[in-house]
Parts: sequence; C-alpha cells; structure tokens
Amino acid sequence: MSNRIHQPLIFSIDNRLSEQHLTRLDLCSKNLKKIDNLPNDINFNIILFDYNEINKLEHLEHFPQLIQLSISHNHLVDIRLLNRLRSIEKLNLSHNLIDSIDSLKSLQNLVMLNISNNNISSIAILNSCHALQSLDASGNSIQQIEDLSQLTKLKYLNLHKNFIDTLNSVSRHWPKSLHTLVISDNEIQDLTEISYLSSFISLNTLYIIDNPCLSTVNERHGCHQSFDYRSYILNWCLSIHNLDGIFITRKESLKAEWLLSQGKGRSFIPGEHAKLVEYLTRVCGTDGSEVINEILVRFFFS
Repeated sequence: MSNRIHQPLIFSIDNRLSEQHLTRLDLCSKNLKKIDNLPNDINFNIILFDYNEINKLEHLEHFPQLIQLSISHNHLVDIRLLNRLRSIEKLNLSHNLIDSIDSLKSLQNLVMLNISNNNISSIAILNSCHALQSLDASGNSIQQIEDLSQLTKLKYLNLHKNFIDTLNSVSRHWPKSLHTLVISDNEIQDLTEISYLSSFISLNTLYIIDNPCLSTVNERHGCHQSFDYRSYILNWCLSIHNLDGIFITRKESLKAEWLLSQGKGRSFIPGEHAKLVEYLTRVCGTDGSEVINEILVRFFFS
C-alpha cells in the first residue's frame, strides 16, 4: 500500500457549523443568474449557491444569522455585499472571476475561507481577519509573500499554483501557528530558502512539489532530472511528518539526522542553490544511493 496522499488534507473545524438544528437553503445547480426571491420568513444559517451563473451578490443582508455561505463555480465578480455579513464563519468563493477581496476585511468571525481559482493577486487584506484558521488561495495570481502575521490561529494555508518565487520573508510575515502549508506548483528557485521555514515548529505537513528548485538540468543529456530533496528539507523542518503527500520514512529521518550531524545540511546559504544540488545529487541522489546506505548503516550503529 502506498504512503502517498494524493490531495492536500482539507482542514476541518468542529464547531456549531455542524450542529443539526441549523437552517439550510440549498440552491445549487439551479441555473440561477442572480440572487432574488429568497424566502425571508426563515432566518437561514447556511445558504448554498454552488454551480450557477451568478455574477453579483445581492439580498443576503436580510439574513443576519448567516454563518455559512458557499457560492463556488459561478461567475462572481462583485462581492462588495460581503462586508455586511458580519456573522459569517465559513465562506466558499472558489472558481469564480474575483480579482479583489477588500470587502472581506471586516469579517471578524471568519474561520474558514476558500477563494481558490480566481484572479486574486493580493491576500494582505485578510491580515485583519483574526479568527481565520483555514485559508485556501490556490490557483490565483499571487506573486509574493504578504503579511499574514496577525492570523495567529491560522493552521492551514494553501497557496498551490500561484507565482511565488521566493520564501525569504515567510519567517516575518506568516504565523508560526501553521500546521499545513501548501506551496506546490509555484516558481520557487532556490531550495536553500527552505531554511526560512525552520522556525515553524508546529508545521507537520508541507507540499512543495512542482517548483523549479526541485529539479536540475542533466548536463550530459540537457534534460531536467530530479534529486533527493526530502532529507534536506527534514534537516531544516524537524517537525514535518508528511512531505508532498508521502509520510516520512525512518530512512529519510536518518538521512536528515546525518546531514544535520555532519554540519553540511545547514551550511548552504540562500543563493547557493547550485552548490546544494550538486552536494545532494552526489550524496543522496540515485547515483550515490549505495554510498548513503553505507553511511547510514555506520551512522545508525554509532
């Protein structure tokens, strides 16, 4: 049986959103083009509009006790009305045409937010949503690390498939409360920058696959080839149990311990990516597998 988990884990929260007495309105897949004629004699707590053709939020201000709203897979552009829904705790705006989330700034009760697969280039405005525990901003146009340091309850951050090319400011701008971080399929160039994650001592799941820093060009054949980067990441991020959907093995832990004990694992500074790759390819890569196996045996019995 494979150890791989093919999809990032979805962060779940056990709170009153799951209680049975909440009133729910389900209008998914109804070919709706706008929101109107909603029954106003019931104060709904949960409203679902997924898989319609809605481009603007309207008339939801009449539901002051609304705590969960899902309007994914629509044509949403205008979400200004959201700044009036102060009771919202769980919000799904994924798969729309949204390019600005300024209206979310006032949502102080927001716990879970999904804004994946939109046209969003900045999420800095969310730094004021202090209750936020789960944020999915994957599939957008985010190019840089932005300040989320005030989100001290944030445990799940998904930035898969954006355009981030450096991690050099994460230790200042991201909260140390993170348990799961997804930064796969970005433009990160320098693997030595993984060192900036070393202060995230609660981090147990990391996705970094499909970044340029995880492959190198074979000079003989002129093609990209991968190398064993896992133990190097573990040597910096000691709390990780799951890397790129595969649980850490005992052998990988031993490799990381060996790299750390030799003083070599943390000797490469940002900007020395090429030197690091050459070292890892020689010591931990496929060509050096017999070498590292022999080293690990000696290290283990020592």
